[in-house]
Amino acid sequence: MLILYNILQFDDMTGGQIEDWLGQLPLAKQNAITRLTNIEDRLRSLAGLQLLKSAMHQLGEDTFQLSQLCFSPRGKPYLPTTLRHFSISHAGQLVACAISSAPIGLDVEPRLPGKTSGLSHYFSPAEQAMIAQQPSRLGELWTRKEAVVKAAGEAGLAAIASVELAPQHARLGAAQWWTHPLALHADYHAHLATPLAEPNWQIKRITHA
Repeated sequence: MLILYNILQFDDMTGGQIEDWLGQLPLAKQNAITRLTNIEDRLRSLAGLQLLKSAMHQLGEDTFQLSQLCFSPRGKPYLPTTLRHFSISHAGQLVACAISSAPIGLDVEPRLPGKTSGLSHYFSPAEQAMIAQQPSRLGELWTRKEAVVKAAGEAGLAAIASVELAPQHARLGAAQWWTHPLALHADYHAHLATPLAEPNWQIKRITHA
């Protein structure tokens, strides 16, 4: 399992670099990214896919190109082979990509004080009480749930609400997932969800994907 991450410096990203990254993608994905109204959202999406390409190359897939990506009807990218699974997440300046031979989910969120209102739809009463006592744990619990939803291939806030958290693992439907914290950056929560209780991973920071 390989986890790559990058701390973006938006002001340092040139127009030529952005056009190059965009041109590497299938046309449908190019159009989807250019429709994003926030320029930083575009950059985060492009940088995440560059991390995927870099991860594939580091794992020996030297001929892999982003033009080979496939997309589900919902727009979720996946690899044309079932031998590798990946998950990309980004928030603020942090962009990360995890790739594994087993299903995987990754989520990152800024480490900000949590808002304790409006949580009843997504968290159990016990989880709400925990967040009320320690608002900073909102990001921790949310990234665990979001990582599980991604690993399971689900989408939407309803799926978030269906994740049942235990101290080290979580359940979504009949499936159990282990959730692992990642120390990528002091300003961000990050969690990985995998069917493996003790995954063997390598984490690398990439400055130029």
